[in-house]
Amino acid sequence: MKSLINLKKIIFIFIFSIYLLPHPLMALSFDKSPKCIQIFYDQSTDSKYWLGKTYSIFLQNLLAHFPKYQLIEGTIESYQSGDIERCQASFYLGSYFENNIPKEFFSDFSKTNKKVVWMGYSIWKPGLDYFEKIFGYKYSGLTKLDTDKKDDQGRPTFYKFVTYKGEQFYKWGEFSRDNPNQFMAPFENVILKKSENLELSKNTVLISELIHNGNSDKLPYILQNKNRYYIADIPFSFMHEADRFLIVADLLFDILDEKPLHKQKYGFMRIEDIFPQIEISYVYDVIKILNSEKIKASYSIVPMYVDPFDSLGRGIFNEAGENNVAFVELMKEIKKAGHSYIWHGVTHQWGQHKNPHTGMSSEDFEFWDAVNSTVNPEDSVEWVMNRMEQGLHSMLALGIKPTAWLTPHYQASPLDYLIFGELFKWNVGRVIYYDTKVTGLPLDSSKIEFTSKNSTPESRLSELGKLNVTYSGVWNGQMAPYLIFGDIYGQKIIPENLGNSQPYRSNHVVWPRPIKTILEDAKRNLVLRDVWGSVFYHPTLLAPTYIGGRGMYPGDATDLINTIRGLKSLGYQFITSDDVEKMWGHIPKRSPTIELVTARKTYKIKK
Repeated sequence: MKSLINLKKIIFIFIFSIYLLPHPLMALSFDKSPKCIQIFYDQSTDSKYWLGKTYSIFLQNLLAHFPKYQLIEGTIESYQSGDIERCQASFYLGSYFENNIPKEFFSDFSKTNKKVVWMGYSIWKPGLDYFEKIFGYKYSGLTKLDTDKKDDQGRPTFYKFVTYKGEQFYKWGEFSRDNPNQFMAPFENVILKKSENLELSKNTVLISELIHNGNSDKLPYILQNKNRYYIADIPFSFMHEADRFLIVADLLFDILDEKPLHKQKYGFMRIEDIFPQIEISYVYDVIKILNSEKIKASYSIVPMYVDPFDSLGRGIFNEAGENNVAFVELMKEIKKAGHSYIWHGVTHQWGQHKNPHTGMSSEDFEFWDAVNSTVNPEDSVEWVMNRMEQGLHSMLALGIKPTAWLTPHYQASPLDYLIFGELFKWNVGRVIYYDTKVTGLPLDSSKIEFTSKNSTPESRLSELGKLNVTYSGVWNGQMAPYLIFGDIYGQKIIPENLGNSQPYRSNHVVWPRPIKTILEDAKRNLVLRDVWGSVFYHPTLLAPTYIGGRGMYPGDATDLINTIRGLKSLGYQFITSDDVEKMWGHIPKRSPTIELVTARKTYKIKK
C-alpha cells in the first residue's frame, strides 16, 4: 500500500508520501518574443545550503501548469541591474537569512512596472523603511514558536492557520517521531505592522492572513500593492494536503493574469495495487460500487507478481498476469465497465529483497532502495528498461496499451523519472526531486514513447542510452493541486492531492488519514482554480478492521462509498486517465528552463 515516508527521512521538507536542473522538453511554438517568467533564489556562500535551489524547483513545477511561459532561473547573487525587466513576471525566493542580495535588485523591485513577487525573508536588508514605502507595512521581526502556551495535545503554538477566500488552510507542525523533544514546524513568519502613514498602504490589498492557534492573534501573510506581491514565508516547506502552498498555487493565476483551464472541479479515483494473486473478490466489489455510483475510475495495474518469501502463505510466486486466468478476466471486466488503466510498476517490488517490508508485489519499493533510503544500486538505463520491456510484454498480453504510469510508492531516481517521462504520455501522483545535472538531451520522443509507432525496444534503449545523469544533495518531495505540463523531469503529471484512506499508524503508515479529513480538504480546495479532487483506494480495505481493512465485515465498502458520495456532493466530476489524454493531451510539455546567463544573451531587455 501507499504510505507516508518515515519522518526521520524527511529533512526540512514535509510531504506525506514521499530536484533536477531543467532539460529540453518538447518545445511550444512561440512567437519571436515568448512570454517568460524569472525565478531568483538564494544560493548563499554556504556550500551546504541547498534549499534555495529546491524551492526554485518546486515553483518551476507549479508554473508548468502554464506551459506557454519560458522559465528562466538564476541566483539572486548574480542579479544585474535591469534583469527584472526581462520578463512579464519575476519571483524572488528569499529563503536564506541575511543573504548577500545585490542592491540593484532592491532598486529594481521598487521601481518596476512588471509583476514581481517576493517570498520569504531578508526584506529588512535594504533598511526598515524600504518595505514600508512599497507596501505601507513595517517589518517588525520574525515569529517564534510558543513553547509556554501549548494546544490541547500538548504541542507548542504558532501562527498556524492561513486564511484565503473565506477558507482556512494551515501549516503543519508535529513532534518528531525520532526525537520527542523536537517540534517540526515552519513557524518563522515575517511580522508586519501597518504603517502609521495610512497614505502608504491605501493601494495595498491584504490577500491572506495568519492566525495564531494559541491566542487568535492575526498577522498579514500575503500583500499586494498593484504589480507587487509579498508572501511572509517560504510556502514550500513542510507541504501537505491542506497547506498554504495551495494558496500560492492558486495565486499564480492572478500574478500571471491567466484564466483557469476548466471551471469544473474534476475528481480522480484511483483503485490501487491491482496485481495477480490479489483478493479478486474485493476488486469485483469495487467495480460494482463504482458502476452503481455511476463514476469511472483508473486502476493501477501491476502486471507481474513476485512473492519470494511466501508472505501470503500460498507458496513462492513469480507470475505474469497473462498466465493467471482469473486476472485476465478481471482486466476484461475493468475494460467492459468503461474504466481506465494505469501501469503501476513492473513487479512493485525489488528482486530477492525485503524492501523494506515483505518483498511481495504491491508491498515494496521497486525503483528505490527503501532500506537505505537511496537510489537502487542497480539503477541504470539498461536495468530499468529490461524491467520495463518485460512489463510491457505482460501489459500488452493483458490487452492494455499503457498511456499513464504511476511510480511504485512514488519513489525513484532522477534517471528513472526522466525515463518514465519519455516513455509515457502521463505520470500520476507525487514525485521526489534531487539536485541533478543531465546531459544527452534532447531525445527523440517518437523513438521512445510506448504508444509511438516508431518506438521499438532497440530504439528506446538507443535513445535513452544518450542520457548522462548525476545528482547530489538531499531528496525532497512535492505534490501538485492541478495538472502539470512537464515537471523538471519532463513528466506530464495527473495530480494526487487528497491522499488515501490510511486506517492506522504503523511502520508503513506514519500518518493515519480518515475519509473525514479527505473530504474536509476537498471542500476547502473548492476555492482554488483548476484544483482536483484526486484520491486512491486499496480494494483490500474492504476487508474487516481486525485484519487491517476498513470494513465491519468482508466486502464492507461503506468507507469507499462515503468517499465517492462525499466528493460528488461537493461537485467533483470523476474522470479517468484516458479522459485526461482526450481533454488535455494536445497541450505539449513546457519548454526547458534556461539559466539566467543564457537568458541575458537571448532575451534582450527592451529599454
